[in-house]
Amino acid sequence: MKLLFINTLLFLFSVCGYSQNLVPNSSFEDSTGCPFGSYQIDKVVSWSSAGGSPDYFNACASSGGASVPTNFCGYQNAASGNAYVGLYTFNKGVSYPNNREYIQASLISPLSIGSKYYVSFDVSFTLDNIEIGYAADKLGALFTNVLSYDSDNPPVLSNNSQVYIDTIISDTLNWFHFEGSFIADSAYQKILVGNFFSDLYTDTFEIDNSLYTAYYFIDNVCVSSDSTDCLLIENVNMFPSSSSFEIFPNPSNSGFVYLQLPRNLINTVFGYSIINSVGQTVFSNSSASISDIFKINVSTLPHGVYFIRIREGQNQWTKKLFIN
Repeated sequence: MKLLFINTLLFLFSVCGYSQNLVPNSSFEDSTGCPFGSYQIDKVVSWSSAGGSPDYFNACASSGGASVPTNFCGYQNAASGNAYVGLYTFNKGVSYPNNREYIQASLISPLSIGSKYYVSFDVSFTLDNIEIGYAADKLGALFTNVLSYDSDNPPVLSNNSQVYIDTIISDTLNWFHFEGSFIADSAYQKILVGNFFSDLYTDTFEIDNSLYTAYYFIDNVCVSSDSTDCLLIENVNMFPSSSSFEIFPNPSNSGFVYLQLPRNLINTVFGYSIINSVGQTVFSNSSASISDIFKINVSTLPHGVYFIRIREGQNQWTKKLFIN
């Protein structure tokens, strides 16, 4: 009877299969040692550079600016655990057109042709570096069987990847959880993360035109045939939908903030107000924007915590704003 039971389990296992996150060391916790400066992706177990010189940040680092939450690219706690990586997704400048950085890992097992896979990762924007002056879209994941990419041999920009972010992420306070899916058309063995679109096909927002890059932190990369394997992590916000808006820079110390509006509010009259930390409305107005970027002057507001609220019809959305 025991032999029959075991054989039945083996049969069900072979027919039904099982799911798991196919990305090894998906939150970059396992390392060969603490990072002590920039360009240390080689310390992350199972991951390496597929182009450029991505950075590794871990709370174990005691010097060199590669710690968590404080490092040479900004201040951000890990979305989970104690570590994350960072890379350039855009580089303006005649000397470096289409310059990108990429990370890569071999999947635990190849993808099955014709199967649907769910992909997710957590992403956070940062501005606190002498090179970062832009926010950009198109950060995504490329699946491939090419095994020879490295810092001197990056992938050719194809203006496509199986999943990618089509909205500019510009919030410097929060982590956002991106999710996508695709049908595997090959038994792909490797995942690359970065921006696989050229400058021409990458949308950007200029924050400081004297600087030239867009840079993002990345954590919790997941690939699975079961969407429940790549669930949203506590304290990470869901990727902004078309009914939301974003504020940047945030915190603000320039006297202005920009709202990235949902597309349905373009050329539509909407109300907006600024509310202080005790619930008092300190500013209120209405307007219509001809683009998805709307500028607000906050130079008269004292330092502190505020909330920006947008109203359109019966709908309203509120986001926290820090003014330094």
